[in-house]
Amino acid sequence: MDVDVAMLRALSLFKDLTEDQLDKVTSLCSEKSISPGQTFFREGEPGTAIFVVLQGEIEVLFTAGGDALVCMEWVEAGEVLGIRAFFQPYKYLSTARSLTDGCLLAIDAVKLRELYEQDSQLAVSIHERLMHAMLNRVTTLRSQT
Repeated sequence: MDVDVAMLRALSLFKDLTEDQLDKVTSLCSEKSISPGQTFFREGEPGTAIFVVLQGEIEVLFTAGGDALVCMEWVEAGEVLGIRAFFQPYKYLSTARSLTDGCLLAIDAVKLRELYEQDSQLAVSIHERLMHAMLNRVTTLRSQT
């Protein structure tokens, strides 16, 4: 599905971007419908996209020795997943699986990293929000253990 600028403008991840920057980012995005039980990225796979949960509930799973997956977190609308697609070695550190029907905003991580090189203000704005989301996730996970 096509993504419009108004959708991006409503997301905190893109809150400080100009209209021109939003237009550029919009071209890197797509909406992805998900159904219960659907895995949309796996731990250890190359990080090709980050995802913003638009609708639905997602479980975040980690390997707990061997092949067993353990659910460490549940996320809902507004959360950003797959953030490690922006940090070397650009591999996912968890597995994300849908618990309900829902919708994700998929953002091409490779092309967004290229856009970072062209527009440092855009890079700083988005990267700051990604780091904040990652810090919140780590804090949440630590409080659960």
